[in-house]
Amino acid sequence: MVVRGHGTAGASGGAAWRAVGEDIELRVKVSPRASQDRVTGIEDGRVRLRVTAAPVDGEANRRIVALLAAAFGVAKSRVEILSGATGREKVVRVRAPRRRPDWLEAVAPSARDVT
Repeated sequence: MVVRGHGTAGASGGAAWRAVGEDIELRVKVSPRASQDRVTGIEDGRVRLRVTAAPVDGEANRRIVALLAAAFGVAKSRVEILSGATGREKVVRVRAPRRRPDWLEAVAPSARDVT
């Protein structure tokens, strides 16, 4: 797992994630057509995801939602792509996650990012 260049400026600045009330916003970068769905690490202020689906007809986005829902222990309906639906770089919100994956805990946001 890669963790480098994660920053501390929040989801709109430079950090890979930030807390927004009970929710978590993630800045992600997606590589479609991978051999398996997985989180590969945090690099340059983004959570790196690989998904098996091609970016056609929203299939890759559905795989992203399923991957993050499983990682955070929530229903897929509690994961929302806020921006970047048609690009590789996205902002995703996880509403009231039940758990925080180990890869997320590797890079804690600054105290001022928690609202």
